[in-house]
Amino acid sequence: MQFSTSKIITLAVLFSPAALAAQCDHNGSGGNIEDAWKVRETVCGGGCPFQQPCTRNVNAATLQRQRLDGGKGYSHCWDATEEIINQCLKGGWRSGTWSLDGQWYYLDNL
Repeated sequence: MQFSTSKIITLAVLFSPAALAAQCDHNGSGGNIEDAWKVRETVCGGGCPFQQPCTRNVNAATLQRQRLDGGKGYSHCWDATEEIINQCLKGGWRSGTWSLDGQWYYLDNL
C-alpha cells in the first residue's frame, strides 16, 4: 500500500493534539469572550503553581486544569484552551472541556 505525501500530512494534522475537538456544554452564550482569553493567559502563562492542578477566574470566566492520570505537566494548555474558546464559546456554548494524555481542561464563561 502506498501513501502520498499529502495524505500522510493530512493524517498527521487530523490526529495532532491541536486538531482534537473540545466537548461543548451549556448552550447559550456566556460572558465577555475577552475574559476567557485573559484567564487562558493566566493559567497557561505561568499564573498557576508549577505542575499543580489549578483553577483561576477572570470576571465571569473560570478555567480549571487537572491531571487525570497522576502525571506531570500541562503541555496542551495553550492548544486545549484555544480549542475550547474557538469551538465552544465562539460557537454559542457557555463552556467546554478538552482532554488528552491525562490532561483535562474546563473553561466556563458564565
